[in-house]
Amino acid sequence: MKKIILVFMALGMLFGSASGQVVSPKCKTCGKTIKECQYKGKHPDGSAPAQRGPRQGQRQVSSETTLQVNGNTGDFSIHCSYSEGCTFKFDVATNAPDYTITSGGQSWISFVEKEKESFHVLVEPNRLTRMRTANFVVQAGKKRINVKLTQAGQTIQHATYLLLDGSPDDQELRLRGADGGHATYAVSTDTADFIITGVPSWVTISNKTMTSFTVNVAPNTTSSERNDYFVVKAGSKTVKVVVRQPRRARSAAEGGIRIDAGIGMLVSTPHVSFKGPDVGGVINYGVNNLTSAGTKPDYSSGIGFEFHGNVSIPIVGGFGLSTGLAFSFHHFSNKFRSSDWSFTTDNWSHRYSVEQSSTEKFSFTYMDIPALATYSFDVAPSQTLTFKGGLVFGVGLSGKTKMSSQIEYTYNDGSGNYLGTTYKSSVSQTVNLFTGEYSYAQRYTSGSSETYDGGSTTTSPFNRFNLQLRLGADYAIGRFLFGVTYNIGLSNIANEQYFESVNNQIGGFFHAGDPQFVSSTDPLEKYKHRNSSLLLSVGYIF
Repeated sequence: MKKIILVFMALGMLFGSASGQVVSPKCKTCGKTIKECQYKGKHPDGSAPAQRGPRQGQRQVSSETTLQVNGNTGDFSIHCSYSEGCTFKFDVATNAPDYTITSGGQSWISFVEKEKESFHVLVEPNRLTRMRTANFVVQAGKKRINVKLTQAGQTIQHATYLLLDGSPDDQELRLRGADGGHATYAVSTDTADFIITGVPSWVTISNKTMTSFTVNVAPNTTSSERNDYFVVKAGSKTVKVVVRQPRRARSAAEGGIRIDAGIGMLVSTPHVSFKGPDVGGVINYGVNNLTSAGTKPDYSSGIGFEFHGNVSIPIVGGFGLSTGLAFSFHHFSNKFRSSDWSFTTDNWSHRYSVEQSSTEKFSFTYMDIPALATYSFDVAPSQTLTFKGGLVFGVGLSGKTKMSSQIEYTYNDGSGNYLGTTYKSSVSQTVNLFTGEYSYAQRYTSGSSETYDGGSTTTSPFNRFNLQLRLGADYAIGRFLFGVTYNIGLSNIANEQYFESVNNQIGGFFHAGDPQFVSSTDPLEKYKHRNSSLLLSVGYIF
């Protein structure tokens, strides 16, 4: 009986347990039971397991944000193998309230249909023949997953047509002026892409897309028209674009007759040569040559100035001719010193020992007429460089030399013994170099109280005609002109009759008790005198 009761109790418990069984709900996102769900507390369907407080003595564990994109918890890549475009769906699983999508700025991908559990990416057609890459980031809380998306390029096709502005023929871009400009061409072709080759250095291409490009032409600062071309190529099809640009507007010197005027600083340098005894004074030859104890001339350059006006006439290209009229004022000097030379008087009964220091200052005024060939070219807008070279014909309007000497005489007997008399004097003399007129004056400061003044005319020391070779350059900035010129003396301006005859040469000085010039007994042979000059000038173009 006891055994029968136990059997019935076991059967009752079995049937009672079967009739009271409860089925655990499942998560709609991952398909697992709520107990086994990976979200651990927040479910997409809004259901959540009952929260149980921690047991006594047990710590509370905080929940951590989770994120999955297409089942990936880390960075991954995806590839679009179609150049015509793709559409991707990305599944998102996260326990965060929401997620964000951040693009790298690529214009050829877009994000649509963003929902709690997914979003879509649209990839536009790739018109290039190369693969391209884009990146975007999916983020939930602090969790970030970077997605790298690549897309294949188009396969190179054989072009059946290439049109520029709707035409398959070669094009011509003709600019109206030298200031430059730009033009945009529409491109139509059935290939994946087109290229532009052979672009001239003064042309640039910008804003190139699959359907157009822009041609930019720089200003023409040269004196010649520019004419060149580039080629647009798509597959086997080509179209040539010829670019023509006129030259800059002609400058005053190049485009028509140019008239300018200016002033300059003139640095004059004499060049002399001669045969015979050394002399210090050239015009006052007798000063240093009584006993052949003189010194060589010691010329120094001097500063003068020039006023000029020029007319420039273009011929062809940058070549032209230039002439004008100039008045030039030249200055230079000659210094010389002599000592320990002597001469005798009174039938050799007395002897004078002489010490002398002298200076000759020369000044010339010329009227010059240049005949020059020129070549001009622009180096920048409104800036022209001109080279010039040719001859300058000069006529001397005036020429003078002023000589001043400090002379000391020691009076000795015929044996050279000092007789106790010393004469000190200052001598000045002016000579017209083109007429031969001269004047003189002597004043004693010791040994004598006499004074001497006088003048006369002899053969002119110099000729008026002066031929020079001119080389130089001008730089024009707007209407202002800056020039540098070097003139090389070609003609010998010395008068042969004056220098090779002692009767024509002016004596150097006269001494106490004998008021007449002392002259040399030896002529100055083959004296040659040429003047060269450097001119730095500024001017204005009218």
